[in-house]
Amino acid sequence: MIPLLSIVIPLHGKLQETREMHDSLLATLPDNLAVEIVYVDDASPDDTAHWLRSLHDPRIRCVFLSHNSGFAHASNTGAHAAQGALLLMANNDLVYRPGWLEPMLDAFNLHGQSLGVLGNVQYRVADGTVDHAGIRLKADGALEHIHQIEAGGSRLPNRWAVTGACMMIRRKLFLRLDGFDETYLNGCEDVDLCLKARAMGFDVRVALDSVVLHHVSLTRKAASAQSEANSRLLQTRWHDEFRQELTELWAAKIRTGAPGLLNGDLEGELTPYARELPVLTAMRIADIQLTIKRDHWRHVLDEGQVGSMQGISHKVHGSRSDPSTGTQILDQPNFDIEISGARFIRRLYLLGQSRGLPPASQLTMHVNGMQVKTFDLPEQGNFRLSLRGLITVPTTANHIACRLNVPPSELHKLRMTGVAFKAISSSIEL
Repeated sequence: MIPLLSIVIPLHGKLQETREMHDSLLATLPDNLAVEIVYVDDASPDDTAHWLRSLHDPRIRCVFLSHNSGFAHASNTGAHAAQGALLLMANNDLVYRPGWLEPMLDAFNLHGQSLGVLGNVQYRVADGTVDHAGIRLKADGALEHIHQIEAGGSRLPNRWAVTGACMMIRRKLFLRLDGFDETYLNGCEDVDLCLKARAMGFDVRVALDSVVLHHVSLTRKAASAQSEANSRLLQTRWHDEFRQELTELWAAKIRTGAPGLLNGDLEGELTPYARELPVLTAMRIADIQLTIKRDHWRHVLDEGQVGSMQGISHKVHGSRSDPSTGTQILDQPNFDIEISGARFIRRLYLLGQSRGLPPASQLTMHVNGMQVKTFDLPEQGNFRLSLRGLITVPTTANHIACRLNVPPSELHKLRMTGVAFKAISSSIEL
């Protein structure tokens, strides 16, 4: 009988966890379900191959690879060997719970051909917390697992992506999408597959009523050069999708009136003008976040290279030079800094001296009319004001309007000693 479902599980070592997974899987498969389990031994260094050869269940088929090829290739090999109409691509470090499979099968019956890829909820074995209820983008453009389960609403919510640790898809669609892209090495191939399915008009959902346990630490490794390379490849390949998703995320934050910029890369608050144009503002922030990511990868992957300052210049308007001290004298409480040629201004520094300023003196920076931050000035001594993550306009000069809350009669007690910034040139291709 041709199986309805093929469960494809690549294996590479961790035999004890594999056996735990295997026992829980067999114990939770529904009776009379037409199912096969396809184990792909990816050149395990332990006794996994010997254990596989000892299995005598007619539902189990084994494929043995001569050398370790990684998750994507092993999974693709198993998918090509499988015979089921549906594929469940799964890790070998799961522990299956009763009733986990039926909600996933029901989802494909409910949504028909519109459902492309389906994930489920995964709890950590170690502490029982939710590890995965889908994958989304954070405000800084990084991927993260969703760790909350929505109360009420659909039990099959749409997601941007789901993890390949336990993922169901029609075999015909998996092959039509050319399976997992083997350019990735043990990371991001699952998100890439989801984005390929979405690009073809299919839904990506998570079945909230399907629950398994996951030994997360066994298969998820800390950040490394390879994981950075995987992330860079994914974001480069799907740049437009990342930009659109980030723009929608930020526009939603702006419309709901969330205070500040809510992001470690960007300081200050949005101005009323920026809030009146949520999509335009969100698009600028999305571009900045993606630029930060690309510059980060240049630094960690391309022999320490960082974005160049070549071609960037600045001017200060509204102050006059004091040749005797090399400082800038302020005759009025307003002055402007103009920076040209920058794709992104990572940080702006304003240096000065206070010589007996009155208490509660402040300086407020307005960046391109979109971003604002107020600084308290010291009554006495040198100071350095720093604004991180300016909302930059790369095609024109950027204007930082500086407004002092200092009585005009006290301005002579304030001197500006310099302007400095870290930026990425518009001429640099990231």
